[in-house]
This record gives sequence, structure tokens and C-alpha cells, in this order.
Amino acid sequence: MKKIFITLIIPFVFFANVLKADGHKHDIVDTAVKAGAFNTLVAAVQAADLVDTLKGMGPFTVFAPTDDAFALIDEATLNDLLKPENKSTLAGILTYHVLSGKVMSGDISGTIEAETVNGQKLIVKAENGKVFVNDAEVITADIETTNGVIPMGVVAVKEEMYDAVLDSSKNPEGTPELFHGYTYSGIPAAVAAGLAVQDIFDKEDIFNRAKEMSPYFQDGLHSLKDLKEIVSIRGYGMMGGIEMRMKDKPGKAGFQTFKHCYDAGVNFKNTGDSLIIAPQFICEKKHIDEIIEKLRTGITNYSKS
Repeated sequence: MKKIFITLIIPFVFFANVLKADGHKHDIVDTAVKAGAFNTLVAAVQAADLVDTLKGMGPFTVFAPTDDAFALIDEATLNDLLKPENKSTLAGILTYHVLSGKVMSGDISGTIEAETVNGQKLIVKAENGKVFVNDAEVITADIETTNGVIPMGVVAVKEEMYDAVLDSSKNPEGTPELFHGYTYSGIPAAVAAGLAVQDIFDKEDIFNRAKEMSPYFQDGLHSLKDLKEIVSIRGYGMMGGIEMRMKDKPGKAGFQTFKHCYDAGVNFKNTGDSLIIAPQFICEKKHIDEIIEKLRTGITNYSKS
């Protein structure tokens, strides 16, 4: 029974805890329910009385079979597993597909033996750019839901651009309107997360909130102009750029400033000697104050180094 179940888990999904923009958690179970492609898995988790466990803090790595994978199991066998008297057996099977901690495909080098939550071992192997678990190929890896991050490929254009392409294409019905490919397309959990984010943006009026907050952010950003290592500060809306004075060679000042600011507790991207500061749209004034304070500390520490 257990061997059949393990072999059929081909679509891999790495689930951990997910955090919504409003601060409420979307745990593993909630994410699976929202995705709509893990109905049998959710039913099995409920039947095995593992809901509270997977709603815990974790982090966990769950090797999640889709409904299509479950459909390959004999229906009578599956129904029998879901019966109350087989709860412990089902729990053992499911926890065989859960690791304690976060495991990403990039963490795997060669062949490793991983201990599952139920104490048994899984053989995980990276080979020729692919990942295998007990010789089953991982079709979709690294769907990391911690902090709400799920890889998803989309193209966003203005409506007038979309209409112009659509009107001029004259393609037969059923062919792509904008022909292009995505690396991360068709992932149910990613699509569900994307729709949930759009819903939050609408309900909480995120764009207008960011527009109202942007003058406060820009004022805070430009308050750093007294720091001697800063050449210029520029920005628009909730995005800002700080150009650092070049040191020895291009990019050195930017990277060293990044490291000092990171140590001070603020993270951003540097491009050459320019620092890109782009707070989240859900920031409040207290968060912006903290960002500016830590930027000042990091840049000051850099200037002393």
C-alpha cells in the first residue's frame, strides 16, 4: 500500500507557511484548499487528523500529490484508506511525505537521504538539472509559500496595448493572443495566490494607500541627503534611488553599503553604486521611519569603515 502511494507522487509541491499581506497566515492546508488541485490530499489530511499539525508553525516541506496523481490509485484502495479505522495507516503514509524544515531544489547536491516526519528515509537526488525522490521525477519544485512567495509567470500590459495587439493579430480563434512562454505557468497554487493578492489589492485599496504614503516615504528618503557618502537621492512614488560616492572601482561602494545596511536590519537591492529602495505598499509610517533609521545607521557605518 505504502509503496504504491509513494511511487505515484510525481507532481512535487514544496509547501511551507504563507503570510498574507494583511498579516493573516495562509498555512499549508489553507493554501492547498485555495489551489483547488489538491482536494484528495486535503481530504486525506483531514481523515488522518493532521490538519492541526500542518497548520502549525513549521516550517515543513510537503511533497504534495495533485488530484491527478491520486486518481492513479485504485478507488477502492483509496476509499479504504480514508476510513476512520485506517487513520493511523493513512497518517503514516502522509507523514512519509513531510520533512521538518524547508528544503529547496537548490539545497540538493548529488544524492541525499532525508528523514521524514514519520521517521523513515527518503532518497532525494539531483541529476542533470532535475530532482528525483525515490526515483520519481519532481515535475514542479520550489513552490515556496513562506512569506507568500510563489513563482509565477505573467505578462501585464495596459488595456490599450492589449486591445491593439488583439485587434491587429487576426489570429484564428483559439490561438494565443500574445504568443510567449512562461517558466512558471499553470501552477494551481501560484494562480490561487495571485488571485488572492489581487483580491487583497482591491478590498484594501492598496494602490491608493501607497499613493497616499509616498510623500511621507520620499520626505524620509531625502532626509538622508546630509550623509557625506551620498551623491544624490531620487525617487517617485514608493520607489527611491540613492547614489553612493564611488570608491576605488564602480560597484564597490554600493555593495559595501548594502552589507552595512543589511547588518543594521534593512534589506534592498544595489545596482552598481546605486541603492534601490522600494518598501512594500502595505507599509505604515512607523515602518518607513524604521527603514529610514536603519538606512542612516548602515550608511553611517559604511562611511566609518
